[in-house]
Amino acid sequence: MLTNLQKLGRDAYFGNGAKSSAECDRAIRNLIEERCGKVPAERRKFRRWMKENGNRYYEIIEELVEQVHNELGVEDFGSLVRRESFDLGDKKEFIVKNDKMFDVALVATGMKTVHRQRIHDKKVPTVEFELSAKTYAEDFELLTGILSFAEYVDRIHQSFAKKEAALVGSTLMGAYDKVANPTFCVEAAAAGLDEKLREMLAKVDANNLQIVGTQSALAKIKDATVVADADKDDRRNFGYVKVFEGVPCVKIPNYFDAEVGKFQIDPNKLLIVPADEELVFLNIEGGVSIYETPAESRDDLQSEMDMQEIVQLGVLVAKKYAIINIK
Repeated sequence: MLTNLQKLGRDAYFGNGAKSSAECDRAIRNLIEERCGKVPAERRKFRRWMKENGNRYYEIIEELVEQVHNELGVEDFGSLVRRESFDLGDKKEFIVKNDKMFDVALVATGMKTVHRQRIHDKKVPTVEFELSAKTYAEDFELLTGILSFAEYVDRIHQSFAKKEAALVGSTLMGAYDKVANPTFCVEAAAAGLDEKLREMLAKVDANNLQIVGTQSALAKIKDATVVADADKDDRRNFGYVKVFEGVPCVKIPNYFDAEVGKFQIDPNKLLIVPADEELVFLNIEGGVSIYETPAESRDDLQSEMDMQEIVQLGVLVAKKYAIINIK
């Protein structure tokens, strides 16, 4: 059951027929002032207010943001991912519907560390670890009505959504490699990609399959000069063909990692995997924790927020799958 604060945050973000977003925003600011004291109208006095009230303020913000953040989830992955959130200390078990198609899961134990583990009793194993993100939040603008609550939440959510998407995407694509399945891991030139897809779809030979890749990889499927009108519409609207000869094409988001100078996921890799089971299981335990990192030297008094959530991630590895590396 949602708390009153969670309901208020949800109404301010998604809307409420009885109240406008502006009314919900005012209710949030009034509640914060009731619990933390009146917010100064001048920026130069705001730093002192935050030093005195920052802990109480971020406790309120955490609760306001939590439900909205969980509902937004990792929408970009669609049916590939099952994302669940629950109270701190709980453990959610993910059950595989058809364990005849899967016998191993790749378990993430950190942003860049994984290990393989066999599935027992149809349960997908997961291990909890901490996921952190940073963002800059204009707390002064929120509390003085310059910034709406929805805009404020978007800054927090987008920072985590990018982290979650990078974690899910890189773990999913990394779970399927040439070592475990050398026979069905092939290379294809872009010009011959359609024919190679037909060949590998026939070899995997399952009732329900899907082609998974980044937009860059999926965009290489089919020459726009020969596709049907519906496919041309897909290319125009989405940048890639959504269905290849009856098989759905599923895009996974890709992000550029500035620290290492490359994309998180290989933009030239396509997977052919089962489509009638979610492949990724993502648990969010206990919601988002927010801490302020003071920036004493900043003239604009902008707060750097260190946000943390506890996650558990497991990826199913199909017994039969194919990989196409586009040259």
